[in-house]
Amino acid sequence: MVNGSSRPYLKGAISGVFAALVLIASSLIVRAEFGIGTIAELASDRIAPLTGIPLFFKLLNLLSGYSHLKQLGIVATLLLELAGGAIVGLLYTRLQRSERRPRAMAVTSAVVAGILLLTLVGLWPNLLTNYDGLPPLTARPLPSSACSSRPLCSSQLSSGPDLSCAGASSRRWSATNAVEP
Repeated sequence: MVNGSSRPYLKGAISGVFAALVLIASSLIVRAEFGIGTIAELASDRIAPLTGIPLFFKLLNLLSGYSHLKQLGIVATLLLELAGGAIVGLLYTRLQRSERRPRAMAVTSAVVAGILLLTLVGLWPNLLTNYDGLPPLTARPLPSSACSSRPLCSSQLSSGPDLSCAGASSRRWSATNAVEP
């Protein structure tokens, strides 16, 4: 049973996990709509080349193939996102209950912004990935600017023929940037 003094911290952790679930759900929506890889996909694609070849092949043998290795990477990243959400929720609750209460939101927002910045820096080489077939230099601005509205996307993608978000969501991009018939 949870005693009264730890109950707010439990609520803070649960709130943080819920916020992480909202982040995961929104990234899945963006993945489906614009073809932008989720953090879990991009992180596993970023870490895989950084492992040494002997370790990589050892993991492939241990997990019976690349698909299982990829699944493990994605699940591990999702669990880290949930744990990160719980930690940020605990931090906010701790600050709210201390004498630093007026700065709780500012400090928590700064921590989240720092995590976002570190994520962008760490995943920068993989931000070229787009599962709708956008060319690399067109694909990179989408996740790095947190593009979520069609007018914003259309203005960012106006560098070629029919590079609107409507074309991106239809999954009909060809290698030459033209929509296939």
